[in-house]
Amino acid sequence: MQELKNHFPGSANSGDMPDFKPNEMRSKTFKQRILFGTNLQFGKATNFLPGTADIGVQLSYKLNTKSNVGLGTVYKLGLGSGINNIKLSFAGIGLRSFVDWKLKGNLFINGGFEYNYNAAFKSLRDLPSINSNAVSLWKPAALIGINKKYNLGKVKGNVMLLYDFLAKQKTPQTQSLVFRFGYNF
Repeated sequence: MQELKNHFPGSANSGDMPDFKPNEMRSKTFKQRILFGTNLQFGKATNFLPGTADIGVQLSYKLNTKSNVGLGTVYKLGLGSGINNIKLSFAGIGLRSFVDWKLKGNLFINGGFEYNYNAAFKSLRDLPSINSNAVSLWKPAALIGINKKYNLGKVKGNVMLLYDFLAKQKTPQTQSLVFRFGYNF
């Protein structure tokens, strides 16, 4: 055995072995790597109440222990124009995509791209295609920011602070900082 070890330099000293950590996700099934989540974001405030509430659902896929990618959709709920005029209404929809990359501990970088349709419609047939001439009705958003994840028993929560690089190019101009919180199941 000693002769074999002598033929392979560095085998006697395990400190010379390279650091190799296998992807823990390889042993997981596709279903075990899928995460379902929800999130909530409030639109620009009018008086004491926010103007809209964005209620989102998303599916993400864990690439490895440090990153995941996902898609989602959002329902825009109109809340009215003030404390004396609270009126719930349908205010639009949105489509989202995102990537999470672990920085350290429970702190992640989150980046994504979205399209938001900020008008009411009666059926999906009334909704213009993103590729159509009515593309100006779909407002894009390019977001990047910090995502802090935490555990509440079996439910995993997160809080995000994102910056929209396209906010100043929109008409009407939207808020640049986006604050979201949500849960993953």
